[in-house]
Amino acid sequence: MEPDGRTTARKHLRAVIVAAAPEESARWADAAREDVSLSAHHALGLHEALRIVAERELDVAIIAPHVADGSYRDLLRRLQVAREDLPVVLVGDLEPDAMHDAFALGAADIVAQPELLRLGQALVRAVRDGTLSAQLRNARAQNALLDETLRRTREDVVVVGIEGGESTVVYATRHDLIGRPITELPFVRDGEEAEELSAAVAGCRSTRLTFASGAIAVEPLAAPPHDRHYVAIVHERGGRVALEERDPVTGLPQRSTFERLAQRVLAEADREGVSVAVLFLDVDRFHVVNELAGHRTGDRVLREIATRLREALPAAHVARFGGDEFVVLRLEDEPGIARSATQAAAGAFAAPFIVADKPVYLTASIGVALAPDDATDVAGLIGTAEAAVFEAKRLGRNTVRWYRSSGGSASLERVAMRRDLQGAIERGEFDVYYQPIYDIGTHVIQGVEALVRWRHPLHGMIQPDRFIPVAEECGLIEELGAWVLEQSIAQVRTWADAGIPGIRVSVNVSARQLESNAFPGLVRILLERYQVAAQYLEIEITESSIMRDVGAAARLLRRLRELGVRVAIDDFGTGYTSLAFLKRFPIDQLKIDRSFVVDVTAGAFDGAVIRAVTTLARALGVQTVAEGVELPEQVERLRALDCDFVQGFLFSEPMPAAACTVLLAAGRAG
Repeated sequence: MEPDGRTTARKHLRAVIVAAAPEESARWADAAREDVSLSAHHALGLHEALRIVAERELDVAIIAPHVADGSYRDLLRRLQVAREDLPVVLVGDLEPDAMHDAFALGAADIVAQPELLRLGQALVRAVRDGTLSAQLRNARAQNALLDETLRRTREDVVVVGIEGGESTVVYATRHDLIGRPITELPFVRDGEEAEELSAAVAGCRSTRLTFASGAIAVEPLAAPPHDRHYVAIVHERGGRVALEERDPVTGLPQRSTFERLAQRVLAEADREGVSVAVLFLDVDRFHVVNELAGHRTGDRVLREIATRLREALPAAHVARFGGDEFVVLRLEDEPGIARSATQAAAGAFAAPFIVADKPVYLTASIGVALAPDDATDVAGLIGTAEAAVFEAKRLGRNTVRWYRSSGGSASLERVAMRRDLQGAIERGEFDVYYQPIYDIGTHVIQGVEALVRWRHPLHGMIQPDRFIPVAEECGLIEELGAWVLEQSIAQVRTWADAGIPGIRVSVNVSARQLESNAFPGLVRILLERYQVAAQYLEIEITESSIMRDVGAAARLLRRLRELGVRVAIDDFGTGYTSLAFLKRFPIDQLKIDRSFVVDVTAGAFDGAVIRAVTTLARALGVQTVAEGVELPEQVERLRALDCDFVQGFLFSEPMPAAACTVLLAAGRAG
């Protein structure tokens, strides 16, 4: 109530709250309602939140630092893809590096747990700032200054929100600047410039400043009256290299600058009749640095890598392509110069880097391509070098691979595939197919295995043996695996609702998922969400993924078993699992690899192997499944060898859910 007795109209907001637990979500909603009228939709994970965002009209999102199927980084990235204009407020206690990271990824505000009572005010402010950002993107003509400058690619535009004496970037043409104070803007080179810019912004007056990096125009913006003022800062870049063409972390040229430079170098090389070498460097396992010491330390290490590369290759051009990727270009004006440059680049990683006060040794996978031998244009030269680095990583990292045209087409395909995989889930390009598993004696379906397929818009259906390794290499396998898991559990629910209960689905899990402590929590949430009993989910893991970290795998599998989920070892017989290891794992099923099934009727060796596996399985009290069954005589031989179940084209190919539903209703193989 106002002092005169009138009721104050409160802002009404529609929000999605993404929290790890229902009680936490409810507590946040109650706290926000102290200041706003709130209609809240609750989600316990990333995929549920994305569904709500797609289906509902929302004003704001409230997210936790971690949920079962993702971190705040995953949430911010995916929400931005789903709805760029949806402001996001993060609730939780974060370290300074993580807070900086969250703002860089687009968080509008961060509310610490002890400050929960200010959540409602933070939501109102986030929505206001989001509205302004949308106006700046979609209605630039409302402001003559921005209308002119945003059309000019050689300028950076930043909008600062001023409140309580603090100035924070709320909009920028370079997204990584959002959330920073103006003293951290990259075109502010020293303390004196920072002080001068801060005074101009605080005074909310139109002015023009001259800095070492170029001219700065400061202009107040007309905005709806409320408690925050807005000022536009336009950086008109001067000098030989434009600011947006420089990487803000390392100061190295970025891809666009490098490509223009490479074009000039290629033309010079063509005139002089010499070669050009491009080295593509991918720092191996750099994510460990960020996980150990935070992104600020990671940025410091990246700057040191850049410095070392420049010092090791003074006659070359060095650029950063983003993440942990660097590219080196130089004229091969002397015989063998490319090889010596490669050795020098690798030598830049010889000394340790200091991470969290400890020496950490990093390595790099390096791909090398030459012009005109491997390519004659810039795009082709960079692409072939990138293809070569793929081969280097495939061969075990910390190695050098020279591009060879004879084997290059497959590598180039992997480069293109990695790019196409980005966003493929959001674009709805994946399908889950199901292959039935049959009782060897009765031919009755005992369950199905879920198998992902990629419907590429240009190349049609792509089999998993082509894209799964690429997804693992570029870090997308966890996201894809979580999507397949949810689709599979949801399908079990759909079958039960259609009168086909008791269908068990087997889902393959990658080594990366197996290493995640959050995976059992994701499984629990999805089973609860779709009301599927744990006994109807079976997790399949390969021997090789277990052997990456036997102790961690055993702990995770025990947690899954505690949930009631079944566990199967896939491709059994192809790895190095011993009886001693198997005794440590809570296993329900061994799946015999198809390589032993193919010749089971012709060779005594394969039959002996399968007999050994089935005998071992019975001793451990687990079941066996033979994969890749294609002939009736294989079934008879497998039955004689005491195999329990069979799976393969003889009975059924993998099929879409609708076709599998028809087969499940029949329940028996013909």
